Amino acid sequence: MQVAATGQLSLCSIPQTGAVRDGLPAGTYQAYAVMEVMLKEVTEARGEATSVTELVAVRSNPVDVTIGVP
Repeated sequence: MQVAATGQLSLCSIPQTGAVRDGLPAGTYQAYAVMEVMLKEVTEARGEATSVTELVAVRSNPVDVTIGVP
């Protein structure tokens, strides 16, 4: 299923390092698309649908991103 959306890019964390002011250090990183979506209905395995109102975060599969030396 494809969903048209807009969003913001943000750096969540760099393992075992402090905050980086001048961008990411050279290396390979894994990036994920994360989006908050509102559930309106949940269908159970038996086929019964239940009305809900719940905000959940969904995440894509990881994509490797390589940052080179400037």
